[in-house]
Amino acid sequence: MFTKYPQTEIKKYWEVLKAAMLENLPPTTMGIDVDTDVIFAKLMSDEMQMWIFVNKESDTENSNGAKGFIITAYASELGFNFKTLLIYAVVATIHIDEFEWKEAYATLKSFARKNKCLKLVAFSANPRVTEVVNFLGGDSSHNLLVLEV
Repeated sequence: MFTKYPQTEIKKYWEVLKAAMLENLPPTTMGIDVDTDVIFAKLMSDEMQMWIFVNKESDTENSNGAKGFIITAYASELGFNFKTLLIYAVVATIHIDEFEWKEAYATLKSFARKNKCLKLVAFSANPRVTEVVNFLGGDSSHNLLVLEV
Protein backbone atom coordinates (compact mmCIF):
# COMPACT_ATOMS: atom_id res chain seq x y z
CA MET A 1 0.00 0.00 0.00
CA PHE A 2 1.19 3.54 -0.82
CA THR A 3 -0.35 6.52 0.96
CA LYS A 4 0.26 10.08 2.08
CA TYR A 5 1.84 10.08 5.53
CA PRO A 6 -0.07 12.16 8.10
CA GLN A 7 1.75 15.16 9.53
CA THR A 8 1.23 13.83 13.08
CA GLU A 9 3.20 10.70 12.14
CA ILE A 10 5.92 12.74 10.46
CA LYS A 11 6.32 14.65 13.74
CA LYS A 12 6.42 11.45 15.78
CA TYR A 13 9.07 9.72 13.63
CA TRP A 14 10.94 12.78 12.35
CA GLU A 15 14.37 11.85 13.75
CA VAL A 16 14.30 8.43 12.05
CA LEU A 17 12.83 9.83 8.83
CA LYS A 18 15.34 12.68 8.78
CA ALA A 19 18.31 10.32 9.04
CA ALA A 20 17.06 8.21 6.12
CA MET A 21 16.19 11.29 4.07
CA LEU A 22 19.64 12.84 4.52
CA GLU A 23 21.17 9.82 2.78
CA ASN A 24 18.83 10.23 -0.21
CA LEU A 25 18.60 13.94 -0.99
CA PRO A 26 18.68 15.20 -4.57
CA PRO A 27 22.09 15.81 -6.16
CA THR A 28 21.49 19.56 -6.12
CA THR A 29 22.06 19.48 -2.34
CA MET A 30 25.41 17.62 -2.42
CA GLY A 31 28.18 19.40 -0.55
CA ILE A 32 25.75 21.82 1.10
CA ASP A 33 24.97 21.94 4.81
CA VAL A 34 21.25 21.22 4.57
CA ASP A 35 18.94 22.66 7.23
CA THR A 36 16.43 19.87 7.81
CA ASP A 37 14.27 22.23 9.88
CA VAL A 38 13.28 23.89 6.59
CA ILE A 39 12.17 20.56 5.12
CA PHE A 40 10.30 19.71 8.33
CA ALA A 41 8.48 23.08 8.26
CA LYS A 42 7.52 22.56 4.61
CA LEU A 43 6.21 19.07 5.40
CA MET A 44 4.14 20.51 8.24
CA SER A 45 2.70 23.24 5.96
CA ASP A 46 2.07 20.77 3.09
CA GLU A 47 4.43 22.65 0.76
CA MET A 48 6.22 19.29 0.73
CA GLN A 49 4.50 15.95 1.18
CA MET A 50 5.64 12.59 2.51
CA TRP A 51 4.26 9.35 1.10
CA ILE A 52 4.96 5.89 2.49
CA PHE A 53 5.08 2.35 1.20
CA VAL A 54 3.36 0.34 3.94
CA ASN A 55 4.40 -3.25 4.46
CA LYS A 56 1.18 -5.26 4.63
CA GLU A 57 2.86 -8.18 6.38
CA SER A 58 2.78 -8.01 10.16
CA ASP A 59 6.17 -9.64 10.64
CA THR A 60 8.08 -6.67 9.24
CA GLU A 61 11.35 -5.72 10.89
CA ASN A 62 10.37 -2.06 10.61
CA SER A 63 8.68 -0.90 13.79
CA ASN A 64 6.22 1.37 11.97
CA GLY A 65 5.58 -1.01 9.05
CA ALA A 66 7.11 1.27 6.42
CA LYS A 67 9.05 -0.21 3.50
CA GLY A 68 10.14 3.21 2.31
CA PHE A 69 8.99 6.72 1.57
CA ILE A 70 8.95 9.45 -1.05
CA ILE A 71 9.06 13.19 -0.41
CA THR A 72 7.46 15.43 -3.02
CA ALA A 73 7.31 19.20 -3.47
CA TYR A 74 5.64 21.59 -5.83
CA ALA A 75 8.01 23.14 -8.34
CA SER A 76 7.42 25.86 -10.91
CA GLU A 77 8.51 25.85 -14.51
CA LEU A 78 9.23 29.57 -14.53
CA GLY A 79 9.67 30.03 -18.28
CA PHE A 80 6.23 28.67 -19.06
CA ASN A 81 4.36 29.33 -15.81
CA PHE A 82 3.21 25.83 -14.88
CA LYS A 83 3.70 23.55 -11.89
CA THR A 84 5.33 20.16 -11.62
CA LEU A 85 5.40 17.72 -8.75
CA LEU A 86 9.05 17.16 -7.90
CA ILE A 87 10.02 13.83 -6.39
CA TYR A 88 12.51 15.27 -3.92
CA ALA A 89 13.72 12.11 -2.18
CA VAL A 90 13.12 8.37 -2.49
CA VAL A 91 14.00 6.02 0.37
CA ALA A 92 13.52 2.25 0.34
CA THR A 93 14.35 0.25 3.46
CA ILE A 94 13.54 -3.06 1.72
CA HIS A 95 12.79 -4.03 -1.88
CA ILE A 96 9.74 -2.37 -3.41
CA ASP A 97 8.35 -4.40 -6.29
CA GLU A 98 7.02 -3.17 -9.62
CA PHE A 99 3.37 -3.54 -8.58
CA GLU A 100 4.00 -1.21 -5.63
CA TRP A 101 5.80 1.30 -7.87
CA LYS A 102 2.81 1.27 -10.24
CA GLU A 103 0.51 1.96 -7.29
CA ALA A 104 2.76 4.80 -6.10
CA TYR A 105 2.88 6.29 -9.59
CA ALA A 106 -0.93 6.19 -9.91
CA THR A 107 -1.32 7.85 -6.49
CA LEU A 108 1.25 10.57 -7.19
CA LYS A 109 -0.18 11.17 -10.67
CA SER A 110 -3.67 11.63 -9.21
CA PHE A 111 -2.34 13.99 -6.51
CA ALA A 112 -0.40 15.98 -9.12
CA ARG A 113 -3.46 16.36 -11.36
CA LYS A 114 -5.64 17.49 -8.44
CA ASN A 115 -3.03 20.14 -7.66
CA LYS A 116 -2.74 21.31 -11.28
CA CYS A 117 0.77 19.93 -11.83
CA LEU A 118 1.52 18.97 -15.42
CA LYS A 119 4.41 16.54 -14.83
CA LEU A 120 6.15 14.41 -12.22
CA VAL A 121 9.90 15.05 -12.24
CA ALA A 122 12.85 13.71 -10.26
CA PHE A 123 16.64 13.84 -10.09
CA SER A 124 18.47 10.63 -9.22
CA ALA A 125 21.76 8.86 -9.72
CA ASN A 126 20.30 5.66 -8.28
CA PRO A 127 20.16 2.93 -10.96
CA ARG A 128 17.06 1.36 -9.35
CA VAL A 129 15.13 4.64 -9.59
CA THR A 130 16.10 4.92 -13.28
CA GLU A 131 14.98 1.32 -13.82
CA VAL A 132 11.61 2.04 -12.19
CA VAL A 133 11.06 5.21 -14.24
CA ASN A 134 11.77 3.27 -17.44
CA PHE A 135 9.45 0.44 -16.30
CA LEU A 136 6.67 3.01 -15.74
CA GLY A 137 7.16 4.41 -19.26
CA GLY A 138 8.97 7.56 -18.18
CA ASP A 139 11.94 9.31 -19.79
CA SER A 140 15.25 8.86 -17.99
CA SER A 141 17.46 10.13 -20.83
CA HIS A 142 18.16 13.58 -19.37
CA ASN A 143 21.22 14.47 -17.33
CA LEU A 144 21.37 16.89 -14.43
CA LEU A 145 24.39 19.11 -14.85
CA VAL A 146 25.79 20.84 -11.77
CA LEU A 147 28.60 23.38 -11.50
CA GLU A 148 29.86 24.84 -8.24
CA VAL A 149 29.51 28.59 -7.66
